[in-house]
Amino acid sequence: MTTTTRRARKRDNVPPKPRVMKYKAEYAPIAKALCFAGATVEGLATYFSVSAETINQWGKKYPEFEEALNERAVADQRVIGKLYERAMGMEFDEETKEVEAFGFDQDGNEVSMKSASLHRVERKLVTKKVVRKLLAPDVTAQIFWLKNRQPQDWRDKQDLNLTADEDMVAQLNAGRDRVAKLRQKREKEKGRKKK
Repeated sequence: MTTTTRRARKRDNVPPKPRVMKYKAEYAPIAKALCFAGATVEGLATYFSVSAETINQWGKKYPEFEEALNERAVADQRVIGKLYERAMGMEFDEETKEVEAFGFDQDGNEVSMKSASLHRVERKLVTKKVVRKLLAPDVTAQIFWLKNRQPQDWRDKQDLNLTADEDMVAQLNAGRDRVAKLRQKREKEKGRKKK
């Protein structure tokens, strides 16, 4: 068995072996949070400074890490749900909030802002009104959905399988020959008129 030295790997343009870190139980909650935020296996591998293969092995070997990896599906489902809502249109409540000032006396009782016993002022964010709004369906989201869910029907490039029989090819060639003869005839007539 031969061992490959670092110099030989560099000379032969062989990438270095990935550094394999030992799994730690604290990786599972970190991976869960990253997956919930949409991280891929490759993204986790970069974060933990290991290969994607190592991430997959950890998932097979450690159930808590496998559970963390399953958060990717949860994140995907959330995005699918939001894309669907955007594509179909939706209703939502919009709150209008404003900052209001409240005056208090020395005992902590609320008083008018113009009161002589005004001791301190607090500002609070207060909901002024709630309005029900309708978000119209988004054509771009619909196109994206259809192109990914039904690519055979909705992709930009359609494959057309056109076949021509021998008779059709012969007719096309005859038509091309007639056009060429007409051009030659026209050229001769132009030549005669110039003389």
